[in-house]
Amino acid sequence: MEDYQDDKELFRVFEHNLYDKEHEIAIFNNISLPSPEKFQIDFHDVEYPLTVQDSILQDEFGLKHNLITEPDILMRDNKDLSFAAAVKKIKENKELNKELRNLPPMMFQNGENGKEDEKKPENEPDVENPEEKV
Repeated sequence: MEDYQDDKELFRVFEHNLYDKEHEIAIFNNISLPSPEKFQIDFHDVEYPLTVQDSILQDEFGLKHNLITEPDILMRDNKDLSFAAAVKKIKENKELNKELRNLPPMMFQNGENGKEDEKKPENEPDVENPEEKV
């Protein structure tokens, strides 16, 4: 990791020197670029894979301290979503979750889908308990 930090500084100096040259060429060709003093570069740090628990803790910390937003998390996990689509999806999910929390408990007593559990014919073996004889 220390080598990476050293390399990062070297590349930062290189990028600034390169931009100085590009700025001079742009001026020569009557092209307007921001001054080199305003030039900033942000190298992304290496991110090592996190455990699910560490990822959750990091996201909760980021949300608590306003470093990230819920749409940022959703977009990180689904790269095809735009920010607006992520906001819309989260709003829809919140509304649906609120509705589901307000349903009476009996809706979930008869199986996962709110349907009555199907009864197995008496002569069929129990799939969950294969040792049961017919």
